[in-house]
Amino acid sequence: MKIIIDSTIDLKEDYLKKNNIDQISLQVFIDGKSYRDIKEINVETLFEAINTKKDIKTSLPVLSDMYDLLSKYAKENIPFVFFTFSKKLSGTFNAATLIVNELKEKYKTNMAVIDTKNGGMASALIVERFINSINDEMSFDEKVDLAYSYAANVRQIFLVNDLSQLKKGGRISSLQSLIGSLIHIKPILYIDLNGEIKVHKNTIGLKRALKELIKFTNSNTLSKDTKVGVSYVQNESILKDTLNLLKEAGYTNIVNNRLASVMAAHIGLDAVSINFFID
Repeated sequence: MKIIIDSTIDLKEDYLKKNNIDQISLQVFIDGKSYRDIKEINVETLFEAINTKKDIKTSLPVLSDMYDLLSKYAKENIPFVFFTFSKKLSGTFNAATLIVNELKEKYKTNMAVIDTKNGGMASALIVERFINSINDEMSFDEKVDLAYSYAANVRQIFLVNDLSQLKKGGRISSLQSLIGSLIHIKPILYIDLNGEIKVHKNTIGLKRALKELIKFTNSNTLSKDTKVGVSYVQNESILKDTLNLLKEAGYTNIVNNRLASVMAAHIGLDAVSINFFID
């Protein structure tokens, strides 16, 4: 079975090669020019664009990219699952589902699109656990059900230290952004069970905000041995503080990486997230 992911899912290149995973890029628009995420633009270029206050937008993958890849495996009768960014946050899942439904009218290949109801490292944890769990004795439908069970059991909470990108994306008003900057409000957000971004709490000051992330993690994990993934964008100081707090809290299985570029375009350069399974 072939595994496909979109570029919001933060799996490293060597892991993709080792597990023969294909990746479909979302699009990043900078001052109106389109780039395929990761393939045609790297995070450093995006960071520079954010710092220089260029007009940045994102969009689902080029439809022909998805169609060409998915139809290739359908024609070759190679079963596949395509893991996508939350359908509440991107049109990727819906577009891919339309393509797969069309292909099912022509081919008998087993095909499925999986809404991870997350993005970034949370989605990466889902894919990793899926790969480690499936075996040849399982039916295709059993594998799909397993993927969705994992998606329902992962949590992501994150701190947006810089409100400017949220303001540009229309998620907060200019007045809220100004007030937040003046009194040091740090919004803590999470992705709910439906895959939507919700406000967990607004805190004053970075230290309190990071402690709130740890508090949320403590209240939702069953064991200190749980694998905890920490993602950051550019601010390594915030990453370091988060890792230290997790270690002080007793967590022993911590990994970290940088967020995918299309996500950084929305949450800014100083964001940090904690991702984990609740089981």
